[in-house]
Amino acid sequence: MLQVITIFTTIPNHTKSEESQRGTSNLFQEVAASWKFIQQRKALVALLFLSANGQFSSGMVQVLMTPLILNFSSSSVLGNILSVSGTGALVGSALLGLWGGPKNRIYGILGCASLQGLLLALCGTTPSSALILFVAFSYMVMIPFVRVFRESIWQRKVPSEMQGRVLSLQRMIGQMALPLSSLLAGPLADKIFEPLLAKSGFLATTIGKLTGIGPGRGVAFLFILLGLMNCTVALIGFSYIPLRQIDVDLPDVHDYAKRK
Repeated sequence: MLQVITIFTTIPNHTKSEESQRGTSNLFQEVAASWKFIQQRKALVALLFLSANGQFSSGMVQVLMTPLILNFSSSSVLGNILSVSGTGALVGSALLGLWGGPKNRIYGILGCASLQGLLLALCGTTPSSALILFVAFSYMVMIPFVRVFRESIWQRKVPSEMQGRVLSLQRMIGQMALPLSSLLAGPLADKIFEPLLAKSGFLATTIGKLTGIGPGRGVAFLFILLGLMNCTVALIGFSYIPLRQIDVDLPDVHDYAKRK
């Protein structure tokens, strides 16, 4: 019976309708308009790059923290460090709620990026569980500050009628750094940095005097480089006037409304 009914049933041709094509066209137009809005404001482009850099280094840390610890300590210690780091994020949120942070949000972002860079560099200097515990906790305390300050700037600087599109685009671009760092972390550690700091590695007699040599010390050196990269990016951010003055020079949402 089902076969008979099927014979006399007209199956529609699922081609794109004009409305669907217009919807796709409108989507691309909205993305292009959002990017144009960001591109025309140098400070927002710089903030976007700063956010992507932070996401990239955080992604690397998430992937490589486990092998870094397990190369000189136990899985129970790793579990304790991960638990404490999660507590750090809660403490950071509580501190943010009590204090609120500096009035100039970009100073808060750049300051946290600098401190996080120093912590990562410190983390790679010696195989110490206590040191990594301190670094993991302190690093995570600053995560809520960076996220809230960043979103605060975007929400204040983008007109309300464009916020959905522009904020979605900036989050998408920033979060693209996470899978990129996850893809690069393993090959960088296994193929480049670990061999460099093996017992007979090329950097064993130079950098190895600082980090130590053997399993896991290549990852430690990579942490040092990530930390130095974060500090360098933060220093460039401080020296880049459009970004440093973003809270002052770039109009807030209510300023756009007044112009209309």
